[in-house]
Amino acid sequence: MRLGPGPFGGPPAGSPGGGRADHVDDRKVDDRKKASGAQATDGRRPSVNHTGVPKGRATATSSRPRRSTAGGRPGGPVAGALPWLAAAAVVAVQIPYPLLAAGGSGRAWLTAAQVLAFFTASASHAARRRGWGFTARYLTLAVALGLLVEAAGLRTGWPFGRYAYTDGLGPEIVGVPVIIPLAWSMMAYPALLFGRHAATAVSGTGVAVRAVTALVGGMLLAGWDLFLDPRMIAEGFWAWAPNDGPAVNGIPLTNTAGWLVVGALLVAVVDRVPGPTRGRGTAGGAIDVEHAGAAGPPAAGWPAGDGVPLLLVCWTYGSWLLACVAFFGQPLVALTGGVGMGLPLLLAAVGGSRRWRTRARAAAPARPQARQELPDATSPDPPR
Repeated sequence: MRLGPGPFGGPPAGSPGGGRADHVDDRKVDDRKKASGAQATDGRRPSVNHTGVPKGRATATSSRPRRSTAGGRPGGPVAGALPWLAAAAVVAVQIPYPLLAAGGSGRAWLTAAQVLAFFTASASHAARRRGWGFTARYLTLAVALGLLVEAAGLRTGWPFGRYAYTDGLGPEIVGVPVIIPLAWSMMAYPALLFGRHAATAVSGTGVAVRAVTALVGGMLLAGWDLFLDPRMIAEGFWAWAPNDGPAVNGIPLTNTAGWLVVGALLVAVVDRVPGPTRGRGTAGGAIDVEHAGAAGPPAAGWPAGDGVPLLLVCWTYGSWLLACVAFFGQPLVALTGGVGMGLPLLLAAVGGSRRWRTRARAAAPARPQARQELPDATSPDPPR
């Protein structure tokens, strides 16, 4: 066995410091690395840090400001403030409404301004919170379905009953004022969110969750119309055909049934639109990511980022109640609308409370069981 130095001047083969016949000194390897780095610098090749990202280039964690957030959502202070500004405009426009003369042009203009401001608040919030893709699909579906059912109702009397619009609401499309489909879409978005919040109390398949979402959302829309329709009739914006069946506050009951069916259908269709805050449940149904906790199931409480829809719905409910009682002299409208719109709001509140209690019990530490004392066999009088 050869014990002399290797052919490359290394330690002898087979010695403790020896290796293969092609052993290279570590110092030579270091020299080659330095030379390679200098060559890459001279050749203007970007050096790579320990994370594998070229040095000197912007990365995803760079402090450079971005115009949009993940999922195609608008970013920046303007996009964040726009929903709140539009919601404030809704409140500001509605305050002087009952102070103006009934049937005058002032209330007509304020009605259009309310719809446009509410529509802007819903659309901008949906874009900010759920992305442009969701917003474009939701608006297309809501406006198209609203226009379709209104045009069909004017011509056939189905599904609401026989009615006709006057010229008090401005420009029309196929006989339907332009602001009517916008009104459908502005309220469909918060109705969807309230329906989803109520559905967080459902522990079942995706079908059950979607059914509760659609039903509660449809109830919210139908309850809102119990306020809206009598007031718009009094303002002369549309009129119902006489003797069109049983009615409440001059509005046929078929109208309320139609609103419930169409509203539930609209919410169910929009609920199928994918969005960045809409995940997949374990049973194949969708759940809201903003409702999900660390373990996956929906969490309690109204999502922090959805304050604008919550504010608008609560303001709409409270302002209608106050106006009907204090300004319009319609206590029965306040009663029917208060019950009709208040019921789905109550269901949403109960759903969130029930989910909170469930998660609180699951998160609570288990109580230690009391230790049971065993009888002493040597005791002269053991317990019986």
